Amino acid sequence: MQLYNNSIDIVFDNLEEKTNQISTFLSDIDTLHSAQIDVLMNLYEDRKESLEQIAFWFNSDNKALQPEIKRNIQNRMDKLLKNDADNLIVIKNKLDELANKLRNLNKNKSLLVYIK
Repeated sequence: MQLYNNSIDIVFDNLEEKTNQISTFLSDIDTLHSAQIDVLMNLYEDRKESLEQIAFWFNSDNKALQPEIKRNIQNRMDKLLKNDADNLIVIKNKLDELANKLRNLNKNKSLLVYIK
């Protein structure tokens, strides 16, 4: 049972580390570029396996998960969901900023074409 709990903790630690890496990465960049989007996609892809493992453990009919362990999983997931929501807000804001820049470039291009 202890080995099982340690496995859950290791997977959660990995998941939390990846989430923190995403937060740090987002705070270190001003705008999103193609290469930065690729890095974000890789970080999210790395998290996928951990999330699938946790979902399997949480949803399993296995008696190995006691109610207090399920509560612990739920509490840790709630913290991760909050961090993910914050990360997604930052990503959305950066994408909105890029969209505005693109609109302005198109306006300027249209204006230059009209002037000629």
